[in-house]
Amino acid sequence: MNLDELFKTIKESGLRMTSQRLLILQALVDSADTLISAETLLKKCIEKMPSTNMTTVYRNLEALENLKLLHKTTDAKGTALYKLICSNSHHHHIQCIGCGKILTFDFCPIAEFQQIAEGKRFRLVDHHIELFGYCESCQKNREE
Repeated sequence: MNLDELFKTIKESGLRMTSQRLLILQALVDSADTLISAETLLKKCIEKMPSTNMTTVYRNLEALENLKLLHKTTDAKGTALYKLICSNSHHHHIQCIGCGKILTFDFCPIAEFQQIAEGKRFRLVDHHIELFGYCESCQKNREE
């Protein structure tokens, strides 16, 4: 998702485009190929606008999440990580725990889980599948 698409959606929602919101959006666009923590996002914003604070970052992340513009997940350590929505179609990600690189894949095994849930008299309403591993480059670095 690019800045123009983000601007349009934010404007249509009635939110104002503040200078700090613009800075946060730009940092998210610049980090589009990785997941980013709120703390890392704050550091990137402070480099350009020292008055940015964590409350502003979290408030904006929540607003973007409510507008369905942001994907939120947690890493293996429980840290919340964020990424702009990269597609309107259903998909999942695999993340390198070495460098943070993210790959998108369209396969979803939910049909098998759906059958299991139905057998247990559950009705699934949502799911999140997050895969973590090491990219080829990080595998080589770990072997050295």
